[in-house]
Amino acid sequence: MKSTIPADIPYQLLGQMEQGTSLHGLSNKEDRSKNNQDKLEITTAYITTMYYSALSNLYIQSTLPNDVAEVDTQMPRLKIAFERSFADFKTAAQWLSKNGKQYINESTAKQFYDEVISMEDDSIKDISGFYS
Repeated sequence: MKSTIPADIPYQLLGQMEQGTSLHGLSNKEDRSKNNQDKLEITTAYITTMYYSALSNLYIQSTLPNDVAEVDTQMPRLKIAFERSFADFKTAAQWLSKNGKQYINESTAKQFYDEVISMEDDSIKDISGFYS
């Protein structure tokens, strides 16, 4: 049975994430504990996004050929996935740095966060970084 969900929907959704995402749809009249619970859940989502983007990026690095021209001509979808994993990782990391610090320790994904931040700073790369 063929899926009715467009293949690129996760990337469309991740592409819509921005700094203010955690507050979209929240009313100022909601009680504070509800807002804090929502922020914790969104922090967990960003942690898992960062983690799985890092895993994807590292895996794709091991499959890339030695020549960037081969990627451009023979593997354009792989290049898109690689670039997107880098962008998603950076976006999630930036959001967490600006908005999620106080919720990371409470998150059910704290172990993922600890694992991903223990990697070397330049482990997650984009195409230009990988081939430089």
